[in-house]
Amino acid sequence: NSITGQWTNDTTFSRLIDAGNPATPYFSEPSPNGQRINIGAYGGTGQASHSPTGGWFTVVSYYDGGSVQGEVTLNWIAGGEALGHLVSIDWSPVGDLAWTNIVTDIPASQGTITWNTVGFGRAACGKWRVVSQNNTNYYDTSKDCITLRDETGSIPYYVNDSSVTGDVFCTAIGNSLNSGLLPSDPVNSIQQIINTYKLEPVDIIYVDTGLYLLTDSVSIGDLDSGAGTNRITVQGSTNRLSSGTVLDRQVNAGGTSVIRLENVSGLTFRDLVLRGGDSGVFLQNVEDITFSRVTALLNGQYGFNMNFSQNVDIQNSVIRRNGSITNGSGIRLSFSAATLINSVVWDNFNGVDINAGGLNVSNSVLGSSYDGGRIYYVGALSDVTAVNGDYNNYIAQAGATLAEREKTTGGNDYYQYLQDWVFASSQDSNSLSHQPLFFDSNNGDFSLLSQSGRFLPNGSITNDAFTSPMIDTGNPSSIFTNEVSPNGSRINIGNQGNSTIASLSMTNPWLLALSYN
Repeated sequence: NSITGQWTNDTTFSRLIDAGNPATPYFSEPSPNGQRINIGAYGGTGQASHSPTGGWFTVVSYYDGGSVQGEVTLNWIAGGEALGHLVSIDWSPVGDLAWTNIVTDIPASQGTITWNTVGFGRAACGKWRVVSQNNTNYYDTSKDCITLRDETGSIPYYVNDSSVTGDVFCTAIGNSLNSGLLPSDPVNSIQQIINTYKLEPVDIIYVDTGLYLLTDSVSIGDLDSGAGTNRITVQGSTNRLSSGTVLDRQVNAGGTSVIRLENVSGLTFRDLVLRGGDSGVFLQNVEDITFSRVTALLNGQYGFNMNFSQNVDIQNSVIRRNGSITNGSGIRLSFSAATLINSVVWDNFNGVDINAGGLNVSNSVLGSSYDGGRIYYVGALSDVTAVNGDYNNYIAQAGATLAEREKTTGGNDYYQYLQDWVFASSQDSNSLSHQPLFFDSNNGDFSLLSQSGRFLPNGSITNDAFTSPMIDTGNPSSIFTNEVSPNGSRINIGNQGNSTIASLSMTNPWLLALSYN
């Protein structure tokens, strides 16, 4: 009813019609009045808008989104002939794309149910609806995303580039207009997932095979943290033959980074290549972060740049060719503590630069081959005990030195040979200084040569003329059971140690000299 007293018909109807208290008198509202008062200024008056004819439903609970877990009350309003119908209540974990029934045969006039969400998993953008079983044209659906946080399971998100070639997670190309909630509906950037959804522990972002050219850092802040073993994971492609998932920042300077983490904890990054930033990863005030099978490559200053960060674990990873021929480091620690396990730090001017903090390192290969470069550079705020290592392999060549410790006065200390380093640091007594015999380190393949067998990217095995001294020389107490037999019952040194693609062990007896090699 307009203010002139004339009636008009609209293309839609307000959700406040017939949504008032059922016990409130409605008789002053003109017919059709749905036999229920409207909400608002004209409810219960002669100017009240007419109720729809036929049948209709209005979703009440979580219409504009929210977060649910456990037992949840779902309310709706039925009107017109739909009041006498039976209804079904449905849930979709991905918008309105995949409906699952919650309950059927509920009288529409009941207007409410209690839903036990346990068993419906987790969802980032779910919706619920009420549908007439007598006439499916009568229904209503919640409008905005509902987050379901059941006790088990993760919420998966999907990112893809502009191709499905070599993909392992997605069935369609990425698009910024997609939801990112299904393999068939991926977005085209990790940042879109982070900005759109609230990540929670055990959630996973799947980033499929391809090259992602970044115009800004992938930035994760304090609103997206995991906890303990319930971590948030960014999972790249495992397709080695198609070069996996490559994130390229394209800048190599200016304080940029490929991935930037600040004030977060409980994150895991797997199977990613990070290149083209000033740093591959910049970490500020973070803790409990894991990088597994990550390659930091061709970044302008640092592969990993850590500031005031703790419990950063780098596993089965490769950090190479970061910085220039005169400066830069594979890993930089400033008031930070990290662990390097079964990794390769190779062809950086400095392998590890410890301004202040500490590094635990084992089963890893570290090498520098630049004149004036060092595998370890220890700043004046620390001493050689900042490195806690054993069962590693060190190669300093072409004018590089194994370690240098900066002193405030009297000149720096240099450790050219492994035994000098062992004596000064009381570490690495079981470490080696052998040529590691990688297959093709110049092109980033750090597979160990093996006469018994080396895995190719396509999964087949080839036999080499030589066997790497890194095979079966890792820490005897380290787990090796993921290595395919024959595995020598001992872990390999290097980034493929204790993995299903580790080079095979020799089957004949062998000996290897350790000290003073």
